[in-house]
Amino acid sequence: MIENRDLVLRIADEGLANLAEVRERFGMPVLTDIHDSQQSAVAAQAVDVLQIPAFLCLQTDLLEAAAKAVAGT
Repeated sequence: MIENRDLVLRIADEGLANLAEVRERFGMPVLTDIHDSQQSAVAAQAVDVLQIPAFLCLQTDLLEAAAKAVAGT
């Protein structure tokens, strides 16, 4: 398990950059899971669909943050 939060964030940033590149290069929609409301705005800039895992679907703060990020507000 990765315990260093900075390392996790760096890996996440690299992953989002890769997804954005796939979207741009191939012109195809991409999606990713988000697990924290703070991830929503950054992820929404890189992908077309934000997916909420089933075990997190009752976290209203996460759902609201994802909806706002996708709506651009």
